[in-house]
Amino acid sequence: MPLLPRRPLQLDPRALAQRRLRNFGVVAVLIAMGALFCAGCFVSAQQVFCERALWARGTPGRLVHLSGKVEETQKLGLTFFYDYDLDVKWLDAQGRPHSGKTSFGRTFRGIGKREQPHLKYAPAAPDTFVLSWAAQGGLARGGLPIICGLLGICMLLCARALVRVERERLDLLYMCAEDGEEVLGSVEKTWSHKGVHYLRYRLPDEDRPRIYRGEAPFVFARDGELHVLALRSPRAPRSPYVVEANLRPFELPQEVRARILTAAAT
Repeated sequence: MPLLPRRPLQLDPRALAQRRLRNFGVVAVLIAMGALFCAGCFVSAQQVFCERALWARGTPGRLVHLSGKVEETQKLGLTFFYDYDLDVKWLDAQGRPHSGKTSFGRTFRGIGKREQPHLKYAPAAPDTFVLSWAAQGGLARGGLPIICGLLGICMLLCARALVRVERERLDLLYMCAEDGEEVLGSVEKTWSHKGVHYLRYRLPDEDRPRIYRGEAPFVFARDGELHVLALRSPRAPRSPYVVEANLRPFELPQEVRARILTAAAT
């Protein structure tokens, strides 16, 4: 016995508009975060480049005093970032004293106890200096821009993928609302994580199970087994549309909606 009215089904413009707005917000957040990570990558890489350039053309100075602090960022017992904030005093080639502050970060590997610090300064501006701990930090020093760049690219790719997936899902919804036939999938497992619902189900004419991810699906019991309601269009027979539990995309009269829910519950 069919649960939904005959096709074509009318779609609710308000529900679709809210859905587009929600997805636009998610995409906007991903793009903003990706842009921030890319900007952080650029700033960090520029700092690393300037440090190495100064070390290559700088004049050695003699360290007199070095003090400061290091902040460690840990997750799951592992230290990912070391942030150094140091006060430095040194003498230039003519023996004149100088002092200043320097800050730099390293990833995964901090400064070893046997790493002796050395200093170089710009000949034209002796107060501009760099420590060997930063300029010769290798991959540990360049790890932050690499991580920021990878995260930024990942965020932008996720935003692009989300736009594509949502467009395909809306196109499928329009097709199934027009000529999709009802099909009941046998539910094998359901779970949810952070508000996202997951469903592993199997269609009657398929051997392999499918995985659904999204809003709460329309799951109900029939003949002692759990089933999920889906629509499958002849134009996309391999892409069923899993119906949401609240029937929100469809513009249905209140009495029809209540009848469907009651029939599924029965």
